Amino acid sequence: LALGVVGVRRAVKKYKGKDGKIYLNEVYQVSWHAGREKRGQTSVSIRKYGEREAFRRACAIRRQKELEMYGTVVVSKWADTLGKVCAA
Repeated sequence: LALGVVGVRRAVKKYKGKDGKIYLNEVYQVSWHAGREKRGQTSVSIRKYGEREAFRRACAIRRQKELEMYGTVVVSKWADTLGKVCAA
């Protein structure tokens, strides 16, 4: 799903529970460059935080990583995209 925010995407993660069953968890996945030939990645659970809050948290993580990487937030459509998702 294209959200219009660089480094943030909606995904489904598979994991094996303690009972041995395979479970699916919808998440917002955040990725960033963590240095030369390295990439950082984390995710925020939609089930745990809800659609809006998970997206907000994912965007906040991405903005923080941009600050660490570039010293400033990359100019993008943060407000427009966040507003559209949160209005839905």
